[in-house]
Amino acid sequence: NALGRNRSILKGIPELLQSQLVVVARDYQSLPPLEDWPHRPVLVCANTDAHPDLNIPMHGCGPVPLGKPFKFRSDLFEGTCLIRLRDVPTDDPISDAEYFLGRRRKFQAIVQGKFKEPLRVSDVLTGHEFSRPLKGLSPMWVVSAGCNLIKRLSPGVKITIHGNQPKALAILAGTAQ
Repeated sequence: NALGRNRSILKGIPELLQSQLVVVARDYQSLPPLEDWPHRPVLVCANTDAHPDLNIPMHGCGPVPLGKPFKFRSDLFEGTCLIRLRDVPTDDPISDAEYFLGRRRKFQAIVQGKFKEPLRVSDVLTGHEFSRPLKGLSPMWVVSAGCNLIKRLSPGVKITIHGNQPKALAILAGTAQ
């Protein structure tokens, strides 16, 4: 995630400051022209501004496949990723349709690979980070109740829904399905 290589970088930074860290998003001018987006209206690509060491062979900083696995690597990790998005054009429409059939899920993201150096399990995070405020949220009391439920189910999760850069991050081992 955009917080850096791993959570150990954050050790020694007061938690109040950690919550103020900026999520870096690519500038729209660095993106390919809209007509080159294979999955319009969505573009899934590497956030090279946040992770300059991220390498996606055959795709670089352009669009990655949806519905088909692709390889990636960084200075810390190398592996394969599969991303599926409901109701978005895909590179494997039959497989994606089968996956979403009878499910209410909106997306699937699978990452498989290995770390290039030993890490503590508590240093590996998963979640979502957004570079802009979320729109159309439910009333504050509903969002708060939902966040509290998630925190009970996954202790240690850090959720910031309201704000300029919302995020939900949790220790990967605590979120396995």
